[in-house]
Parts: sequence; C-alpha cells; structure tokens
Amino acid sequence: MIYHFEQFELDMGCFELRQDGAVQPLEPQVFSLLAYLIEHRERLVPKNELFEKLWSGRVVTDSALTSRIKSARQVLGDSGKAQQFIKTIHGKGFRFVADVWFADGLTHELIIELTRTLNPPANLHAFSMFELATERRNSFVNAALRHAS
Repeated sequence: MIYHFEQFELDMGCFELRQDGAVQPLEPQVFSLLAYLIEHRERLVPKNELFEKLWSGRVVTDSALTSRIKSARQVLGDSGKAQQFIKTIHGKGFRFVADVWFADGLTHELIIELTRTLNPPANLHAFSMFELATERRNSFVNAALRHAS
C-alpha cells in the first residue's frame, strides 16, 4: 500500500517515505508513528494508544512521543504551529489531517502523468480518494493500471 499526500508517498511495502520521488531518511519508529496516524486519519488517536502500539505497552515518557511527533513533522516540513499534516489535540492525542489517497503499484511519476493524460478533476490532489465515488475511483485506477502495463 502506498499512501499519497501533498508531494509525499508513504510506501508501506518498502518502508519508505518519499518526497517528490526522493527517499527521505526516517527512523523506523517515526515511520511507524506516521503510518499509524495515516491509517487512522479518520479519528483522533489518543496518546495512550500510540504508546501501546509504538512502544508495545512499555512505560515511556510523554517526551518520547513528543520527540517522534517533532521528527515526523520536520521530515514533512510541518511544525507544531502550522500543523498542516499532524494536528495536536492538547491533552488528548493527535490526528493526521492532510488529504490522503492511495494507489497500489502506481509511482508518483506515473500518477503525475496520468493526471495529465486522463484529465481527472483539476483538484485531484486536493481531496481524498475516499471522497471520490467508488465507480469513478475504480475507473481511474483501472485506467492507470492499463496504462502502466
């Protein structure tokens, strides 16, 4: 599964974060944090849940989580002030707020080419693929796969 958001791709299979196709260095735990927040982006993820999932229930301080959040924001060009990607809900937890869509097996370059070739909506990258009607999404992905082969 490859999650796309803004100019980024989070490739779960390769365990990579890419920005405009270039791999970005990322500590494994920061990758896992980012992946978990993206996978659960439809809701607030409580801090306790992150401690349980990322540290397997080991007792760690809030500063450990804060450090990982800061690292994730830095690699995305985000900050605690802007919160363009990761929103903090003080005292509660975090939520990934950028629009995300996914397409297995499609590279960033191919998706860019397809947006030109297939003439999808002008704001394709500005909304989630989940918001597309199922038929339209499937049609786009099927056309992309035909083009890729």
